[in-house]
Amino acid sequence: MLSEALLIAIGMAAEAAGAGQNKPACNALTRGLMWPLEANLSGKLAGKHARAGTLEICTRGPWKHHWKAPVVHVRQLAKPTVR
Repeated sequence: MLSEALLIAIGMAAEAAGAGQNKPACNALTRGLMWPLEANLSGKLAGKHARAGTLEICTRGPWKHHWKAPVVHVRQLAKPTVR
């Protein structure tokens, strides 16, 4: 059921984007989807866009929805272990 709803949301986002490469509006229906839209269907394409820096995810902040790049700072990767 969840995957069916996800496919419907992807279809709605693709329809909203039209034939061109216009980014769809980031709202409650598109929250959690990635841009470019083909990244939602293929992990390889999502990785390719992430490495190129073109991947964005529709997220909800404290007040509104917005497109955000999934970025991690280098300092976050090497957390010291506490014993």
